[in-house]
Amino acid sequence: MIQGEMTRLRLLSQFFFSEADEAISRNVGRFNERKLVERIAGENEGMIGLKLYSRDCDMCEGRWGEVIPASELSARIDRLYETAEGPVSYLICAPHEAESYESSSRDLALEAFEDGHAHVVFC
Repeated sequence: MIQGEMTRLRLLSQFFFSEADEAISRNVGRFNERKLVERIAGENEGMIGLKLYSRDCDMCEGRWGEVIPASELSARIDRLYETAEGPVSYLICAPHEAESYESSSRDLALEAFEDGHAHVVFC
Protein backbone atom coordinates (compact mmCIF):
# COMPACT_ATOMS: atom_id res chain seq x y z
CA MET A 1 0.00 0.00 0.00
CA ILE A 2 2.73 2.48 0.92
CA GLN A 3 4.71 1.70 -2.22
CA GLY A 4 1.62 2.32 -4.39
CA GLU A 5 1.10 5.70 -2.72
CA MET A 6 4.76 6.63 -3.27
CA THR A 7 4.51 5.73 -6.94
CA ARG A 8 1.37 7.81 -7.30
CA LEU A 9 2.99 10.78 -5.56
CA ARG A 10 6.08 10.48 -7.74
CA LEU A 11 3.97 10.47 -10.91
CA LEU A 12 1.92 13.44 -9.73
CA SER A 13 5.02 15.43 -8.84
CA GLN A 14 6.57 14.70 -12.26
CA PHE A 15 3.39 15.86 -13.98
CA PHE A 16 3.05 19.07 -11.98
CA PHE A 17 6.73 19.94 -12.10
CA SER A 18 6.84 19.42 -15.86
CA GLU A 19 3.81 21.73 -16.28
CA ALA A 20 5.48 24.34 -14.07
CA ASP A 21 8.72 24.03 -16.05
CA GLU A 22 6.80 24.52 -19.31
CA ALA A 23 5.04 27.61 -17.93
CA ILE A 24 8.34 29.09 -16.78
CA SER A 25 9.91 28.32 -20.14
CA ARG A 26 7.04 30.04 -22.00
CA ASN A 27 7.31 33.11 -19.76
CA VAL A 28 11.08 33.30 -20.23
CA GLY A 29 10.56 32.99 -23.99
CA ARG A 30 8.02 35.82 -23.99
CA PHE A 31 10.31 37.97 -21.87
CA ASN A 32 13.24 37.37 -24.22
CA GLU A 33 11.02 38.05 -27.25
CA ARG A 34 9.85 41.34 -25.70
CA LYS A 35 13.44 42.39 -25.01
CA LEU A 36 14.43 41.52 -28.60
CA VAL A 37 11.53 43.58 -30.00
CA GLU A 38 12.42 46.53 -27.78
CA ARG A 39 16.06 46.41 -28.87
CA ILE A 40 15.34 46.09 -32.60
CA ALA A 41 12.59 48.73 -32.54
CA GLY A 42 14.83 51.11 -30.60
CA GLU A 43 17.55 50.78 -33.23
CA ASN A 44 15.17 51.10 -36.22
CA GLU A 45 12.76 53.95 -35.47
CA GLY A 46 10.08 51.68 -34.04
CA MET A 47 10.09 49.18 -36.93
CA ILE A 48 10.82 45.45 -36.75
CA GLY A 49 11.16 42.72 -39.32
CA LEU A 50 9.43 39.37 -39.48
CA LYS A 51 10.42 36.27 -41.42
CA LEU A 52 7.24 34.23 -41.89
CA TYR A 53 6.48 30.68 -43.00
CA SER A 54 3.17 28.92 -43.59
CA ARG A 55 1.82 25.77 -45.20
CA ASP A 56 -1.85 25.39 -46.04
CA CYS A 57 -4.10 22.35 -46.09
CA ASP A 58 -3.37 21.78 -49.81
CA MET A 59 0.38 21.46 -49.10
CA CYS A 60 1.30 24.84 -50.57
CA GLU A 61 3.98 26.53 -48.50
CA GLY A 62 5.45 29.98 -48.55
CA ARG A 63 8.21 32.02 -46.95
CA TRP A 64 8.34 35.80 -46.94
CA GLY A 65 9.54 38.81 -44.99
CA GLU A 66 7.59 41.80 -43.69
CA VAL A 67 8.52 45.07 -42.01
CA ILE A 68 5.95 46.35 -39.52
CA PRO A 69 5.75 48.83 -36.63
CA ALA A 70 6.66 47.12 -33.35
CA SER A 71 3.31 48.21 -31.91
CA GLU A 72 1.51 45.98 -34.45
CA LEU A 73 3.48 42.79 -33.70
CA SER A 74 0.87 41.19 -31.46
CA ALA A 75 -1.96 41.84 -33.92
CA ARG A 76 0.13 40.54 -36.85
CA ILE A 77 1.04 37.32 -35.05
CA ASP A 78 -2.58 36.82 -33.98
CA ARG A 79 -3.70 37.25 -37.60
CA LEU A 80 -1.03 34.78 -38.77
CA TYR A 81 -2.35 32.09 -36.43
CA GLU A 82 -6.04 32.89 -36.96
CA THR A 83 -5.77 32.46 -40.73
CA ALA A 84 -3.50 29.41 -40.57
CA GLU A 85 -4.62 26.28 -42.41
CA GLY A 86 -1.52 24.36 -41.38
CA PRO A 87 1.81 24.96 -39.64
CA VAL A 88 3.08 28.52 -39.35
CA SER A 89 6.12 30.10 -37.77
CA TYR A 90 7.75 33.48 -37.46
CA LEU A 91 11.14 34.89 -36.59
CA ILE A 92 11.66 38.43 -35.32
CA CYS A 93 14.59 40.16 -37.01
CA ALA A 94 15.93 43.53 -38.05
CA PRO A 95 13.99 45.30 -40.82
CA HIS A 96 16.89 45.07 -43.30
CA GLU A 97 16.98 41.27 -42.82
CA ALA A 98 13.26 40.97 -43.55
CA GLU A 99 13.57 43.17 -46.64
CA SER A 100 16.40 41.07 -48.03
CA TYR A 101 14.70 37.76 -47.15
CA GLU A 102 13.97 35.96 -50.41
CA SER A 103 10.28 35.11 -50.74
CA SER A 104 9.40 31.69 -52.07
CA SER A 105 6.41 29.45 -52.52
CA ARG A 106 6.07 25.76 -53.35
CA ASP A 107 3.18 23.47 -54.17
CA LEU A 108 4.37 20.26 -52.55
CA ALA A 109 1.43 18.18 -53.79
CA LEU A 110 2.05 19.20 -57.41
CA GLU A 111 5.78 18.53 -57.04
CA ALA A 112 5.05 15.06 -55.67
CA PHE A 113 2.70 14.33 -58.56
CA GLU A 114 5.27 15.50 -61.11
CA ASP A 115 7.91 13.33 -59.44
CA GLY A 116 5.70 10.25 -59.83
CA HIS A 117 4.49 10.14 -56.23
CA ALA A 118 0.84 10.95 -56.78
CA HIS A 119 -0.27 9.79 -53.33
CA VAL A 120 2.74 10.71 -51.17
CA VAL A 121 4.06 14.17 -50.31
CA PHE A 122 7.61 14.47 -49.00
CA CYS A 123 8.19 17.62 -46.93
